[in-house]
Order: sequence, then structure tokens, then C-alpha cells
Amino acid sequence: MTTAAFDRDHATGTLLFAHGGRVTPVIHAVLGALALDPAAAEKSSPYLPFSGESSATWGAVLDHLSARGRELGLSTPVTAATRGGTQLLAWLFAFATHTGARPAELKSLLQHNPQTLDDRASVEDLVALAKLLDDGHGLSGYRIEEYNVNVSDGQCTLWNPFDWNFASQAAAEEAAEQFLREDEEWTVAVIGKVVIADNEFQTDDAQDNLSTIRREDLQDLPTMPAP
Repeated sequence: MTTAAFDRDHATGTLLFAHGGRVTPVIHAVLGALALDPAAAEKSSPYLPFSGESSATWGAVLDHLSARGRELGLSTPVTAATRGGTQLLAWLFAFATHTGARPAELKSLLQHNPQTLDDRASVEDLVALAKLLDDGHGLSGYRIEEYNVNVSDGQCTLWNPFDWNFASQAAAEEAAEQFLREDEEWTVAVIGKVVIADNEFQTDDAQDNLSTIRREDLQDLPTMPAP
């Protein structure tokens, strides 16, 4: 049997632990939908890489909560057939009881969050939940690194033609090369890194020029064979 290696090139995030890192049931339950690095999770370290930031939905969080909750012997007043926001809240309150968190604080934290299972669960919200439901893990925050593309015609100010950032430098460079090939107006692309720590942009890192791609240096796209 082979085990898939954790894809560090697409691990945009790192969870930060105050006391060496202890991946407890709450970390697996609340943050497991972020795809934690399984090898790093077995070690005591203040850093735990994760990926899948954009793919974590409240439905995926519910799956992890219910699985870990049953392992701990927790129960809820609703059944599995009542899948939805009601079941999600029930499991969160079950974990609150298990960890000694105050229900009023959990209600306050959840009052502005969506309850639709298809909605995206942000890293900020999940980390806040994990901190509240503390079973000894010592989670202190998180850090996310993303990569952007800025282009220019050689004269105008650099601007970003994309509405999103990229999970790896390689992905950003690939997108930049494709953009330069398809739009002859632009001659150069600069790859930069954006760092977000606890939902705050770290401006010192946001202007990094990691690499520069020039149209004149690109090879032609391969010719497609005739049918």
C-alpha cells in the first residue's frame, strides 16, 4: 500500500501553536477539512502545514466534527438524517460541552456565520472556533502565503489581470506565461508573494519580486498536430 505525499507546493497555510503543537481531537474535528499535513501532524512542532483552504465547506467541517465526536463518545439531540445547519450547530455545542467552552461565546462566534453546508468555511472562522473549543492544543493563529501576477507593457504601472491569487509560485508563473502568450499588449509579468497572518496582510512581504517573466524569453507554444 502506498501513501500519497502531502503536496507542500500547494500548502498555502500554516497553523501556529504556542506550546510546540499538539494535534488534538478538536484540531482534527474543526480544522481537518483544511487537509492537514499527516506527517507533520504526528510530530510536536509549532508549525502545521495545511492545504485546501478554498475547498473547505461547512459540510466538510460537519463530516469531520461528527466523525471525531463519535470517536470521543459524544452525542447530539439530532440524528444523522437531520443533515444541515442544525446538525452542524449540534455537534459544535457538543464539543463546547466536552471542552468546557461557554455556549454563549459559541453563539456569539457563530451569529454572523452562514449555516448552509455548501458555503465556504473560512480559515479565520475555523481557527476562531478551534481556539474557543480548546482541548489543550494551544493553537495561537495561522499564516497563509499566496502568489500573485502583475503585468506591464514595459511602460505602464504593473497591474494584476487576475481576480485571484495562486497557491504556489509555480502556478502563478504558469498563469503569467499563458497570459503573456495570449495577450500581445503585455511584455513582462512579475510574480509576488502575499502573506496573510490572522486575517491581516503583512505588507513587508506583499511587494516581493520573486521572479520576472518576459515575453521575449518565452518559447512558442507547441504546434498542435493536424487532424
